[in-house]
Amino acid sequence: MQKFHQGSIAHICSIVPSKKIVNSQIDNFDEKDKKKIIKQIGVEQRYILNKDKEKISDLYLMAADETLKTLSWDKDSIDAIIVVSQSNEFRFPAMACYLQGVLGLRRDNFLAFDVNLGCSGYVYGLNIAYNYITNGLKRVLLFAGDISSDVVDFNSRDTAFLFGDGVSCTAIENKACQSYFCFKTLGEGYDCIIAPYGGGSICK
Repeated sequence: MQKFHQGSIAHICSIVPSKKIVNSQIDNFDEKDKKKIIKQIGVEQRYILNKDKEKISDLYLMAADETLKTLSWDKDSIDAIIVVSQSNEFRFPAMACYLQGVLGLRRDNFLAFDVNLGCSGYVYGLNIAYNYITNGLKRVLLFAGDISSDVVDFNSRDTAFLFGDGVSCTAIENKACQSYFCFKTLGEGYDCIIAPYGGGSICK
């Protein structure tokens, strides 16, 4: 278990895209099945990316603008951007570097990098940010987001009603606060949740 004495969450902003999906209106299932599934999972509606009008980077920028406005943080006071996602808008550069440039944050003594993780990614991102805070950084913006609608099977009862898209921006600052982290990794189950192509693998 890791214990931190420095690092405090100053603000969290969540942004969802514009396209609403109402689960009771999904056409792929009969009414009886839909009512049963909705009752079981408790999800009545979600939002997914409208690719004709918006990109995941637009959502990140909206979250950043709201966060900076709420906190009245000077842009030069930010030391790092971390982006946790498995929905990269482009293969390179890192989304964190893109956001640093568009937001007009300083160049010198500035960290910007992406972390390729899914469900556990936000906790990993916090842990990384707290490590940097402990070692002297003052303020970090942690972004997390995914476009699950790109990979969800909308004909599957297991996924069609559950997943939506969205991003968050968490502002972390160097203030005294105790935090605890404990991690476990089950890498041997990698093939249970895998997108085998799109990286260096060749589809046969």
